[in-house]
Amino acid sequence: MKQYREQREVQHGERHGERHGAGRPVARALARAVLGLCAAVALTGLVQAGNSAAVTGSSVLDDGVLASTGTVVVAKPGSTRVIHNVGTSTVTVRPGATVRQTLGRLTASDRSRQSRTIVDASGAVRRDGPVVAGDRLTVHAEDGRTEGSYALAVHDPGAAGRDGAYWNQPLYDRIDSTVNAHVPVFSDRRCNITDLAYRSQVRRVTERYAVGNEAGDPAAKSSPLVYDSQRVWFYGNALNAAIKDCHDAGGGTVVVPPRGSLNENGAYYSGAINLLSGVNLRVETGAVVKFMRDRTNEFYPVVRTSYEGTDLYSYSPLIYALHQHDIAVSGGGTLDGQEDLWNWRPWKKGYWGEPSVEDKDPDGS
Repeated sequence: MKQYREQREVQHGERHGERHGAGRPVARALARAVLGLCAAVALTGLVQAGNSAAVTGSSVLDDGVLASTGTVVVAKPGSTRVIHNVGTSTVTVRPGATVRQTLGRLTASDRSRQSRTIVDASGAVRRDGPVVAGDRLTVHAEDGRTEGSYALAVHDPGAAGRDGAYWNQPLYDRIDSTVNAHVPVFSDRRCNITDLAYRSQVRRVTERYAVGNEAGDPAAKSSPLVYDSQRVWFYGNALNAAIKDCHDAGGGTVVVPPRGSLNENGAYYSGAINLLSGVNLRVETGAVVKFMRDRTNEFYPVVRTSYEGTDLYSYSPLIYALHQHDIAVSGGGTLDGQEDLWNWRPWKKGYWGEPSVEDKDPDGS
């Protein structure tokens, strides 16, 4: 999986939600979990809902084609007198380039019918005049509800001479521009995991988790862990079924809404989530996906993955894809790996009687 393809889409927001580039983390606690959180591999044996009726909330153009949610812009051919570079988060213009010139030399990467405006630092729309630092390009997608934005910068040709040649800016610009042009764009086809089509996929399970060790002291590394459990509504099957439906229908967005979970805390409990080509997993602002703390094949089947650069077979990473393309994780919600002092970490390090993942002895436990 091309990891960079995920990163830009994470920043995409909707008109009434967060804006692209706002810096809201989609995976605050996920980044702490141990199971290869930025991993890139795919699961077999998905639950298949196979229900086209689950595709909802789509916008269709006059010609019957689904509208695009794309907010990616690129420079039109022959625009070098106005546009210096279009990267993943910043459009850099030539000195003196005006608002009208800039807007006239940009187009949608997927040729969709976007609308674009330039606003100043206060958010007021600018009609013309030179582009200045602090301006932003706002992009409204063809679907009428998805919004993205780019920072605007003015190219400084003398910067390298003043700052020294410690940075290959032309190479960086080429890479940034190439990545931007290849950010995946998704049709406005939506599968909501709380829809009726997935209700039968939600089930009650028992989550078992550690709450401490027998000694009551983390420093007592040989003291066995003490466990507790709770009953939760499990949404992992519904998530993977919605991803499969969306993929089979031609791609789109799987929506995890902020409300709709049957759990008292409002969270959606899940095991491994398996991304398929053409699918954007969108965890909306306010939504929380909590990954089960049980280390079992029921929730994390053994798959081909890697750990610190070493290929191996192990429990599935929390989000996983193999041989897939045009995938994304987006939204302003939270993916919570539920890693803490007593869960996941002991298994990694071999504390409190747990086997060590990092055991260098081939005959070790």
